[in-house]
Amino acid sequence: MAKESAIGDLLVRAGVIDSSGLSRALEVQKKEGISLGKALVALGLANEQGIAAAIAKSMQIEFLLLSYQKFPPRWHLFSLLIFAASEWLCH
Repeated sequence: MAKESAIGDLLVRAGVIDSSGLSRALEVQKKEGISLGKALVALGLANEQGIAAAIAKSMQIEFLLLSYQKFPPRWHLFSLLIFAASEWLCH
C-alpha cells in the first residue's frame, strides 16, 4: 500500500487528481483488489496516459505515447513488444 500511496500523492501534487479522488480510488483499490491506476481509471478520475505522464515527469524522463496504428506494418511486432514491456514495467 505504501507504493500505491506514494503514487497517489505524486498524482495529487501533479494535479492529475485531487485528494478526495485519491481517497475514493484507494477505497476502490482495497475493495476490488486492483491497482490504484486501474481504480482511478474505473472511477473516471484519470486516464492511463495522464498517470504515466505524471510518473515519467516525476522521474525526469520523457513520456512518449506510442500508438500501434502509427507504426508501419513491418514494425507492428516491435510496437507490440514495446507495449508489452511497458505494461509489465507499470504493473
